[in-house]
Amino acid sequence: MYPAGSSRRTIHPDLVRSMRAKILGRGLAEEAELDELDREVREHLANPNTLAIPHIYFLAWGHKPA
Repeated sequence: MYPAGSSRRTIHPDLVRSMRAKILGRGLAEEAELDELDREVREHLANPNTLAIPHIYFLAWGHKPA
């Protein structure tokens, strides 16, 4: 897990921020919307009560009936 303050917590919002010009250029989002989302996600990730896990793996077990 990444503790509060770790730069690894913001990998995804940093990626979106680096692609900002392309996102805006393609009309996928408005500038104000990106600003608001960036602020909200960074505020959320700065909260020490937010659990930030680098990768989430899921494993499912089952069997196929005969």
